[in-house]
Order: sequence, then C-alpha cells, then structure tokens
Amino acid sequence: MAVVFVEHRFVYLAHRYTGSNATTDALEAIGGRRSVGHHDGVSDLKAQGLITEDWLEGATVCTTVRNPFDALVTWWTRHDRGRSFRDFIFCLATLPEEVIGGSTEIVRGGRLYWMHLQDSNAVLRFERLSADLDAVLSRVGLPAVQLPHRNPTAGREGDYRGYYDPTTRALVEELFAVELASLDYTF
Repeated sequence: MAVVFVEHRFVYLAHRYTGSNATTDALEAIGGRRSVGHHDGVSDLKAQGLITEDWLEGATVCTTVRNPFDALVTWWTRHDRGRSFRDFIFCLATLPEEVIGGSTEIVRGGRLYWMHLQDSNAVLRFERLSADLDAVLSRVGLPAVQLPHRNPTAGREGDYRGYYDPTTRALVEELFAVELASLDYTF
C-alpha cells in the first residue's frame, strides 16, 4: 500500500509489520489516495500514473521501520508458529532468503526494510509512530491523525526480549548488523 497526497507532495510507503494498515486507513480518512498494490513503492506509483519523476522533486516520501528484533517476533507469531522461535531464527540464519518462513522477499541482504528506505526522505519509527507521523503531516500541511489499533498480533506474549536467548540474540545482531546500526536500533 501507498498513500499519495498530490497537492501536498506527500507519499506514505507502507512496510510490513510497522502499523501500515492503521497508517494507511488514517491517511485515507484525511483525503489520501491509496495505490493499487499492497506494498507499492515509488516505481509502482509512477507506473500507476499517481506520481511522476518531476513531482517527486521536493516531495516528502516516508516509510516506517521497526526494531528488527521486535518485527521478527511478530513475523514468527503470525506466519511460522509450526516451529519454535529458536528454530525460526536458526532457519533465518541458514536458509536462502527466498524461502525463509515460507515468505518471499521479506528479508533481502540482511535487511528487513529494503523495500522503501532507498526512496524515502522521512522515516517513521513504529515505536513512536503517532508522534512521528503527526510531525511529518504538520510539515507538509496536513492535519494530525488518530491511528486506529489494527491487526494486533494474536498469540504474541509480552516484550520481544522475552523470546530471545543469548544465541538467538547474537544471530540476529550478526544477520542484521548493518540495518541495526543504520537505523540506530539495539536489543
């Protein structure tokens, strides 16, 4: 999903496990236009005729990120409960990226957020999504929004840290070292 505000030169690019459904719904409620695809990027929006290269000059393009440790717990809880969390992390470390957890293209090159960061000039953090989104909306001249609570992860228990042991923590720190550092996330 992506939401475009042509007159405000603003695009929100949705990313998995980051509150994207709630964000998209809230942005549509204040007049944003949703793209056709589920996780459309800038090239998809151009192909759909929603934006042009010239329009992008000076536009605000944002996406959301989430602590990879936290996002992996959500991914496992929603899609891979057939094996233990520990086994899931070990598979993440050893299997080809295309088949991890039965999902394609979730992880690429040791990154969860490879889809939209390269096209974004504003990054929202899941951990403070409402405040970050309102700040960006204010900057582009749009009103603040109320984010609905959508798609809570059923079966998830407590803080993500409780799912990790020292070995799985070290594996994730190694696998996502570049992304953890570049996004300033830690365990």
